[in-house]
Amino acid sequence: MTVPAADTAFEAIYNATHRQILIYLTAKCGDPAELQDLFQDTYAELYAVLRRRGGGYVENPPAFVKKLARQQLHRHYSRRVLCEPLSLEDMSGDVPAPPAELDDRLVTQALLEQVREALARQPALTRKIFCLHFALDLTLAETAQALEVSESFVKNRLYRTIAQLRAALGPDQKGG
Repeated sequence: MTVPAADTAFEAIYNATHRQILIYLTAKCGDPAELQDLFQDTYAELYAVLRRRGGGYVENPPAFVKKLARQQLHRHYSRRVLCEPLSLEDMSGDVPAPPAELDDRLVTQALLEQVREALARQPALTRKIFCLHFALDLTLAETAQALEVSESFVKNRLYRTIAQLRAALGPDQKGG
């Protein structure tokens, strides 16, 4: 397939699938810090397939890209040797936005850094909940479905973490 034809097919498939795949990878990855690489590798593989086989090869784009994402997850985690997991501190600007109710309080870079540090100390599942709910704007029910946990679990984890963030920011930063 020619480069322009591959580009056109890629763009159409990407536009139709990127949000669904981002949600899938966020839910399935071990650590949200690995999300960008997994997402990029999935779509790089899609582009390579389109260049080799043509746009007509992909009959069901959502299913095909999800299969590529699942393969990327498998490759990524099967290659890993026991090592220290990445933390949010290793990410440059990829921390999800803080909850809307805290936005008014987080006006300085120092406070934003405190939030990043507090989120970095949270378990990976909590960081995934923040990514899905706040960065990807999923509802609590959609977040729970993506992570295959109950909605009450998501709600409890989210509100408990917000309370911890408020405590970490000190009394001047509490809503009210």
